[in-house]
Amino acid sequence: ITPQNIGEIMLCNIPGVSCKTAAAIVKDYHTMRVLMEALKGSGGDCLAHIMTESESGQQRKLSKKCIQNVYNFLMA
Repeated sequence: ITPQNIGEIMLCNIPGVSCKTAAAIVKDYHTMRVLMEALKGSGGDCLAHIMTESESGQQRKLSKKCIQNVYNFLMA
């Protein structure tokens, strides 16, 4: 565990958040503090633009449930 990967590890422990999803979130929001400040101001909408890549190479948005869980767990 390092300061560089702790954000991904923490996000992966939220139900509905995969390792790929956590990596995509951390790519845009480099620290948990930055992510939480963005969530505070947007109510979760700040995650709507994040995309992950599927096995077949398709770009996919985060699910509403995933976004809701990230918001609920970090901002509760």
